[in-house]
Amino acid sequence: MALRMLEIVGDTKTLARCRNVLDQRRVTDVWQLTGAVHSHNEEGAAAPEDDDIRPPDRGSLRALVQKGDQQGILDALSAVVSSDPKARIVLLPVDATEPEPAVSEAEDFRQRISTPRQVLYSTIASGGRPTMTFYGYAVLATLVASVGLLTDSVAVVIGAMVIAPLLGPLLALAFGATLGDAALIRRAALTATSGIALALVLSLLAGLVFPLNVETREITSRLGVGLDGLLIAIASGAAGALAASRGTPGALVGVMVAVAILPPTVVVGLMLGQGRMVDAWGAIQLLALNIAGLHLAAQAVFVANGIRPGSWWQKRGANQSRTVSALVSGAVVVVFLIVFFTRDFGWSLMG
Repeated sequence: MALRMLEIVGDTKTLARCRNVLDQRRVTDVWQLTGAVHSHNEEGAAAPEDDDIRPPDRGSLRALVQKGDQQGILDALSAVVSSDPKARIVLLPVDATEPEPAVSEAEDFRQRISTPRQVLYSTIASGGRPTMTFYGYAVLATLVASVGLLTDSVAVVIGAMVIAPLLGPLLALAFGATLGDAALIRRAALTATSGIALALVLSLLAGLVFPLNVETREITSRLGVGLDGLLIAIASGAAGALAASRGTPGALVGVMVAVAILPPTVVVGLMLGQGRMVDAWGAIQLLALNIAGLHLAAQAVFVANGIRPGSWWQKRGANQSRTVSALVSGAVVVVFLIVFFTRDFGWSLMG
């Protein structure tokens, strides 16, 4: 459902100012609760414990808000409650309401593609944390992907992608760059880099220790830059950001992201382990191109969905972050595309 319930808890002055904000905005309904929860009974019994009593000068204000209107309202309310250190804003999902507010088809579409920045942050930022679960899945996915690549089994490679955890940190990195959030960028970059490095080390050890057949079709197809890999990376990055922006499950999108990132990483390790530096360099180029294309597409979708900070000074930092990030990713994509087309053009002349 496109409705959410906003609850503001604070003192009566803060609630009055918040009510003024809500009166000037489009809300479906608004109501207020104030006063103590408990009081003395008529028989003169002792009052409840202090932590069971709501102070008489505090209360809560609730409002039903359409999804597409929540970001502007949240930003306005955040500016109000910042002056009350004990105030809090809570955003709750609404499963159903009766009667259900009537909206046009165009308005319903606008509501469904919009998710507040605060909700996205709590969801996406959690995927950028370097947890033991993340590394455990990275190890398992790398082992399964290595087997699939070496046995030329597409089904096994796809199975590895199902458990690969790379969607979270890569989306968090693009989201952090969109908001100019340096802490999120550092954390997501560390998680993504360490996950890819772990996959690289494991596949490198496999290439060093075991006598392997590295001439399978699944491996040779990832020994150089190709438009097919770039298109997959761009599509998966855009799909991941769109799924996150709409609050829809991203499991299948995660498979797409893993297909663009994990197999080239494993191929790099295998080639390095076998001492085939030229082939390893080709796989490194493919990996760099796919990461840049995925990041660029995800960031473009976040920007197109209106994801931006709430305050003007944060917006200035976010503009710089988005520009630098887009220029770096775009430069990588353009350089490798030039190399790709130049190489193909040279080959056609030689042929």
